[in-house]
Amino acid sequence: MIRALAILHVLLFSASAYLLGDYQNTYCWKTDLVTGSVLQEECPSSIVLEWIDPPSTNIKTGENLVGSYRFKIADTYIVSSVPEVSHANLHACATEIGQCSPLTSNSDLISSSAAKYANLSDPVGGFRSAEVKDEFQINGIGDYILISHTRFEIASSVGGNSTLKFDVAIGQPLTVTGEDASYLGEPSEIFIVTLACITYICLGLLTGVICINCEKTWMRDNLLWMVFIQPIGGVIFVTTVFFWNLYITDVGCILYPIFANVGYSLLFSPLIVKTIWIYAKLDQVVLITSLKDSSSDRSFKKKMVAAGVVLSLLILDIVLISVTMAYRPPSAMPVINGEFRSSCNGTGSTSFLSALFAIKGMLTILGCLILWWTRGDGVQRLNVERVRYSMNTIFISGAVALIIELAFREDPQLNFIVRSLSILTATIGGVSWIYYEWSGRLLLARITMGLETNTRKRELSFSEQTSESQGLTSMSIADMKTMATKKAFDELFETEIIRGYLLLQSRESHDSESVEFCSAVIQYQKNPTMAEAREIVDTFITDESPKCVNISSKARKSVLDKMQKLEERLGGPAAQPSEMLSTQPSEILKSREEGKGEQLPLKTSQVDAKEKTQVHEDEALLARLFKHSFKEVRHLIYLNNWRPFRESDHGLAAASWFQWLEYMNEFSLQEQKWVSLHIENRIKELEQGAVAAGALTRKNTTVKDPKYDKVEAGKLQSLGGRPTTDETKSLETNSVTMSANARSSHISFARALMARQKV
Repeated sequence: MIRALAILHVLLFSASAYLLGDYQNTYCWKTDLVTGSVLQEECPSSIVLEWIDPPSTNIKTGENLVGSYRFKIADTYIVSSVPEVSHANLHACATEIGQCSPLTSNSDLISSSAAKYANLSDPVGGFRSAEVKDEFQINGIGDYILISHTRFEIASSVGGNSTLKFDVAIGQPLTVTGEDASYLGEPSEIFIVTLACITYICLGLLTGVICINCEKTWMRDNLLWMVFIQPIGGVIFVTTVFFWNLYITDVGCILYPIFANVGYSLLFSPLIVKTIWIYAKLDQVVLITSLKDSSSDRSFKKKMVAAGVVLSLLILDIVLISVTMAYRPPSAMPVINGEFRSSCNGTGSTSFLSALFAIKGMLTILGCLILWWTRGDGVQRLNVERVRYSMNTIFISGAVALIIELAFREDPQLNFIVRSLSILTATIGGVSWIYYEWSGRLLLARITMGLETNTRKRELSFSEQTSESQGLTSMSIADMKTMATKKAFDELFETEIIRGYLLLQSRESHDSESVEFCSAVIQYQKNPTMAEAREIVDTFITDESPKCVNISSKARKSVLDKMQKLEERLGGPAAQPSEMLSTQPSEILKSREEGKGEQLPLKTSQVDAKEKTQVHEDEALLARLFKHSFKEVRHLIYLNNWRPFRESDHGLAAASWFQWLEYMNEFSLQEQKWVSLHIENRIKELEQGAVAAGALTRKNTTVKDPKYDKVEAGKLQSLGGRPTTDETKSLETNSVTMSANARSSHISFARALMARQKV
């Protein structure tokens, strides 16, 4: 309505004026205050409105429009308005409405500055005058007519009422343009590009880490080619911000869907592959792997799953993007009433690309849900947490960008910043699992390095003291580091934490006999008895033993000969009752001296000093029975298992416990004892619950061989774990309380903590 009235007013009252290019003369709208009639005409020479400092004829939208003008009137007029110039301001009218009249009010096409007023000066040269300085902003874009407008009233006599009202205006053309759109011309774009360059540097450093560790076990387990494609996909994905910006072009509209989709597929596909691996391993999905599969079969199936997922996503990208570009390639939208060009047109192409993004989004949500439902414990928990963090970072970044995009459609600059930050965050978060896995592998190495350093210092000090008298060859100096590494391993191997996780790892490769033997010997050395010695020999030493360890024939023969000698000296299984076999030689001697038992042929008077000496020798022989075989097997573990263990999740889990123990140094001894007792009590409660639940479950199950259960229980008890009856089966309590891995970790940690307190 306002626009229609303005156009009607122009048609009725304009004949010529500044609309026709007359920007020099002043025009007056004279209103009779008695009759209300209005007359528009060129002002007489006695009324003049002129520019003092005319505004620029070309400005940018939002830029301040500044100008000053002077109003002059002959002193013959009796100006009756108060103040004398009762109204003064600037008007800007879009040329499409016609002539810009000072009588029209503001509308979408007409804007004005705030009204001002002024008094006339004293007469000078027959004229009185007033000067006005004004400024305002025009937010639109296009061609305008700018006028300066003043208003005053005159009376027919001094002191009389006003009879006429004059609206005086002078105009000039004005063109308002948008900001000069240029590639990467906005500060926000420079900010995003700077962050993108930092991201490139981070991805480059991560690629260097991958290249350096390409021969490591953990890298091969994750498939080297799959680890490599993630930073490559990250680089491609980050490059999207250089095409999808505030000055998108036709080329950018074609390139950004390619870089965004292909980059995201390469970045995301390794995570979904690891999610499938984790789910299959923890939930024993037979379609992926089976307990009956060999190591090579499992590796082959993992490779097939990885290749299938990555190739499927890439083929999907290639097909849909090719169809999109062939059907209707997108192009940049023209700028009409905005300063940015951040979107592309093309309905068909938008639909295809939206479908592609939707598929990727659903796969991301599915991966997050699987990892959220997966509750790995012990060793697997670390792997689950790394992948879960990367997957959640990608999902949250995409969700935030989508919400902002939908909520603030009219703010392209905000959308660009949020969208670009989401791309950069998703990239860094998506590859973060590689960094955390690499840094975790260094944890146990740092702990070992500390022990090696101390050992080398001791060896060097000893070498310096003996080098003058005995001589120190270059070979001994070169071997010092190797000796320090071996001694550091020997020191760590004494802890139940290391042996427990070594056992878990060796069971996955079905070669746990060596670790089990060493653990049994360490437990045996705490209280050596004939019964335990015979059990170890029958289980690990004899050629017919179920878990025969790999030792030299000389060491095996030595153990068997010593065992035979002890049994002959102490009577052997045929001559001694079973309770005698469970005691030490000194206890047997004591029983003979006291004359206990009808089976003992000796009396106290018959025990002489020679027999006492022989018994002490037998006791020492029993304690050293497995000394050389233990060292030999431990050395084999160092050669075959130690390096893979240090680079595995099992080594990382063990190192995490040691790191926690180091953290306890910041607390007092009393506080550490509280923690030790709390962990011990908690494990007892879990064991009691496990026993109760297991007894309830076994009511409807087949009775197991108690003798076999006793052997297996003793074997795992030496490691701090709970009894099991088979390598591939757990007790029924496994699903009631916690897994054997987690229990073994807690128990080993508690025992290490209690040993620490004793020290």
